[in-house]
Amino acid sequence: MEGRGYAGKILYVDLSSGKSWSEPLNNEVAYALIGGKGLGAYLLFRYLKPNTDPLSPDNILIFATGPLTGTIAPTGNRFCVVTKSPLTGTFLDSHCGGSLGISLKKAGYDALVIKGKATAISILVVDGDSVEVAEAENLKGLSTVEVADRLKEKLGEDFSIASIGPAGERRSLIATIQNDLRSAGRGGSGAVMGSKNLKAIAVRGEKAVRVHDPRAFRRAAWYAHRLVKMHEMTARLLPTYGSANILLTVNEVGALPSYYFKSGVFSKAEEVSGESWRSEIWVRDVACTYCPIACSKVTMLDHEEWGRIVVDGPDYETIWAFGPNCGVSDKAAIARANQLCDLYGVDTISAGNVVAYLMRCFEHSLISAEDLEGIELRFGDARSMVRAVEKICKCEGVGEIMARGVRKLAEHLYKVKGDARLLDLALHVKGLELPAYEPRAAYGMALGYATADRGACHLRGYTASQELLGYGGGADPLSPIG
Repeated sequence: MEGRGYAGKILYVDLSSGKSWSEPLNNEVAYALIGGKGLGAYLLFRYLKPNTDPLSPDNILIFATGPLTGTIAPTGNRFCVVTKSPLTGTFLDSHCGGSLGISLKKAGYDALVIKGKATAISILVVDGDSVEVAEAENLKGLSTVEVADRLKEKLGEDFSIASIGPAGERRSLIATIQNDLRSAGRGGSGAVMGSKNLKAIAVRGEKAVRVHDPRAFRRAAWYAHRLVKMHEMTARLLPTYGSANILLTVNEVGALPSYYFKSGVFSKAEEVSGESWRSEIWVRDVACTYCPIACSKVTMLDHEEWGRIVVDGPDYETIWAFGPNCGVSDKAAIARANQLCDLYGVDTISAGNVVAYLMRCFEHSLISAEDLEGIELRFGDARSMVRAVEKICKCEGVGEIMARGVRKLAEHLYKVKGDARLLDLALHVKGLELPAYEPRAAYGMALGYATADRGACHLRGYTASQELLGYGGGADPLSPIG
């Protein structure tokens, strides 16, 4: 498959022994499963033993690319993290932008398979054919941004860095892996990386990504770029308002989950809309490598309590998670919560759901401020929301329990309080918290949540584009047929 968008090799690293080796990519597997999630699922199935503890050295951590990664195809930067999730206990695939996938492909590998556990905090450096596992105790406790800065200063600016923050080191079940301020966010892949004592992966590659027919591929890529530039969503809405461009529309059709799914309408939606962020907060647009859309935005503001807030985003899901979901319309508070999660390496969707769940429990007098170490966690209280997020990120005190995700948090509270309502209020599928679409207002999304392999996921069957936004001719959101 080499020369058809594939590098033709898979890199294996055993952290326990420090050994690495490569094997040819199986052509039959590549033809059948293409790459990315399919290749990752195959490798996980092949090497993961049944009943493996997700946080044990026996779990497998896979970074997989596809045949378009590293090419001139639009958005040809994506990579996929595949592992057994510590949050759900089942299959996990988490996709990410950034530059790591491109660097891995240009280093000569279609996938990276990591096994075992290092004896101390370490980094994995892949520089073309050179592969090294090195101790890095000096990086312990650093934020994802600090890790990237230090490694680039040491190794070179042309290295792509994927790292975990303190949350991953502390095995938070909602920890992420960060690359170029992008997140492999859902399901706790950062905890798996932390359980292996792997703080960061640094990759550099200079090899060309070859395709079968360069001339035909350039023509096809040009056509694909033209389609991107001709569609309303990718040509105007995403570049201007980011993924938050849909917030007002989703709210208008009653599908914006608010107050932890108590309502599908948020009365202050205009205050957190993409239009509002664009006019008041965002200072510039940012695109992932090889992406012509530039849907990411940069927030930069000064706050009297939280100081300088600089963050990539927030995007639609993050705005919702810390905003309408918690009854909050304070953009500075939403941005601060986003900043904390990025620095510590925490999934914003899961973190926002944990906070909103506790707000609902507090509302029903099922928990008190004493249970939350003095925080009166009420819907609409922006500062309390940020305080709770900080506890989750630091995994300190009650934050350690909160960092286990909604399902395990609810189970803990039930054991302590003995009130079954604590379990009934916890919303998740397979342990993965729900994203920003009210399933009772969009039956297709509800079906997607229920059947997605990794748990409640809005990306595995994104019917919202038709049900709620009207693309593709539209569809009745309250009909099981369509």
